[in-house]
Amino acid sequence: MSHARAAHPAFFMKKSRRLGTLARLAELKETQAVKAIAEFRKNKMIEEQKLGQLEEFRDQYLEGSRLGEHAGVSGSRMQETRMFLDRIAAAIQDQERRIHTVEGQIQTRSAEWNQLRHQRLGFEKLMRKELQDQIRIQEKREQIEIDDRSGQKRDAQDGIESA
Repeated sequence: MSHARAAHPAFFMKKSRRLGTLARLAELKETQAVKAIAEFRKNKMIEEQKLGQLEEFRDQYLEGSRLGEHAGVSGSRMQETRMFLDRIAAAIQDQERRIHTVEGQIQTRSAEWNQLRHQRLGFEKLMRKELQDQIRIQEKREQIEIDDRSGQKRDAQDGIESA
């Protein structure tokens, strides 16, 4: 009696273990991506606070310079004030660019995280399928053994009865 020989169970164990290792590595990378995103968000908040401080300083300086205009400040002093306000405006633009850069980093890292998450979920799904296949094959092997033993007992009983 010949039966189609199924793959050795160790093969499936190895494959499911490999998939488990890949899933754990993907999960580790996913966790690192989440930490990076959190760090970028923290940096963005800090940069936004700096921007707010610059804007507040500019507004206060503008208010003070307006009061000075009414008090009869010289033309050279007003020119210095305008130049200083131009430098503050440039600093504000630089700060806005920094924020925009950090937002881009957050978007990039979030897309990477999403890809890593899908990869991990895929590995986990494959691992579950392999484990289910392994169980199914083991159950089939056990059923064949049971059937073979039943057949051998019948053959032995038939031999006794015909003797």
